[in-house]
Amino acid sequence: MKPAGGLVFLLIVALVTAEFCLRHDYTRVSFEVCDIVRENYYLASQDRAVEFDRLCHEAAENQVFWISKSRNIRRINARLSALRTSHLNLYDRSESAQIWDNVGFETGIRARRIEGQLVVDHVLLPSPAARAGILAGDSILSLNDDELVTTMDVQMTSGHFRIRRGTDEMNFDIRVEKLVEDLGPRIDDLGQGIARLNLGSFLPQYFDAEKWQGVVERLNHFKSVIIDLRGNSGGSFPAMLRAVSPFFCSRGSGVLIGSLYHFTRKGEGYSMPHRTVVLDDELDNEKQLDQLGRATWIELRTFSTYGCFKGAAVVLTDAGTASTAEIFASIFRKRPLSKVMGQSTAGEVVMARWFEVDTLGDGYLLSVPVAGFVTPDGEELEGRGIQPQKLLYDNLALALRGQNSWVVEAESALRKMAR
Repeated sequence: MKPAGGLVFLLIVALVTAEFCLRHDYTRVSFEVCDIVRENYYLASQDRAVEFDRLCHEAAENQVFWISKSRNIRRINARLSALRTSHLNLYDRSESAQIWDNVGFETGIRARRIEGQLVVDHVLLPSPAARAGILAGDSILSLNDDELVTTMDVQMTSGHFRIRRGTDEMNFDIRVEKLVEDLGPRIDDLGQGIARLNLGSFLPQYFDAEKWQGVVERLNHFKSVIIDLRGNSGGSFPAMLRAVSPFFCSRGSGVLIGSLYHFTRKGEGYSMPHRTVVLDDELDNEKQLDQLGRATWIELRTFSTYGCFKGAAVVLTDAGTASTAEIFASIFRKRPLSKVMGQSTAGEVVMARWFEVDTLGDGYLLSVPVAGFVTPDGEELEGRGIQPQKLLYDNLALALRGQNSWVVEAESALRKMAR
């Protein structure tokens, strides 16, 4: 019995030691996160941020951590939320891949809840849902016999789908697969000289200069355009400027869209002199950050090399329109023959930088706001967002016919502008 008892004792010692080491590692992670925020947050010199920094380090020193990595990450993110700033979050590997590469395990269904019904808005191609035969306008009655289903459930969950199409009920078995969603610019011909320009993201991989110039050339075959920004969570600032530039036909120094600013504190004091530069037409993140490091004020101006579209435009926004997409929408409020329609945007308008958290290992990234944004009129969009000039609501009858009522109303507004 003694040898067995000795093994049990050694196992207990090993477990206690492992737990101690893990807890110690999470304490180091917490300190590292606090330090990164302190050194890079764009308003770090303000009293509110200084107090947050004190409390953050105090919590890192005294907090008892769990063994579970995911629970500790949630606890750290809860602490970061106290600063009440968007784009301040710690992400794991899968979340980072979803944000940067649009990679995830899903069905391909995109649905909206309208008047109590969950209606398919569109289906990704290719996808498991598309192969199964799901169509826009289908009403989802249940998933795995559960009638309390959300839009994320039908997007991310495998199982048995009960669908109503017209007066018929159908059953589909759909399994999630690894999908890469293409959110690049896409033009749909709606007829009568109207185009729908879908801008699903402003990530840099979608705005190669030559390809975007080709999109603008095709757009010039139309008299007017609906620019669909719904669900666009933002991306690169230069990519957004490339996207917006053709609609302002600028020459020379370009049209001022707004400005980035920051007042970080390096070490214990802030001493960088005030300096203004213009953001370069350069998608490389490091070059953008280099500009940010050399100036406190960066003007965002349109570029003159991406063509010119002079027709009428309606910009569609919703609560999923965020970050640089909100900046894009904001300037259309002043463009002639233009209107912003839909729902209020997210109000998450800062420039974020991603930092590797070394103590967590590869793939864990901390997003920190390193610059704020103001419009040419000095308006802050962070925490406020864009209020559309006309509110739009979903129409169930149109949705069940596979039509998007927002697009229908935008078409009507463009025809009125043309009179």
